Amino acid sequence: MIPGRSYVYAVTAVDAAGNESAFSRQMEVIVPWDAFDRPTGRFVLGEPYPNPSAGRVEFSLETVAETWVRLEVFDVSGRRIRRLPDRSLPAGDTVLAWDGTDDSGRRVGRGIYFLRVHGGGERYTRKVHILP
Repeated sequence: MIPGRSYVYAVTAVDAAGNESAFSRQMEVIVPWDAFDRPTGRFVLGEPYPNPSAGRVEFSLETVAETWVRLEVFDVSGRRIRRLPDRSLPAGDTVLAWDGTDDSGRRVGRGIYFLRVHGGGERYTRKVHILP
């Protein structure tokens, strides 16, 4: 979500038996500028999915303008275990992924890792749990 942008939602409910309600009326939501740490930010980093994961993790990156980004992965000791190629992303939504491997291509062990994205003078970090 980008601060200042308008989004339209409609919701439905599903009970334990699988019965689904009709959709609600559509509702417009405008994300306030103070909803994020950096109201003048160039991008918003989404939460990793799935989390916890047994391997590949995806996450969204929504940019307000073309932005050059760097993605790095760190273990809990702060050691960088993976650096993905730097890239320029166009304005809009992009889904990025980490395949659960280190710079040598070896699958990382069970534990907590941190995805860090740098871009436009900003840095955001998300925590990922990797399962065996």
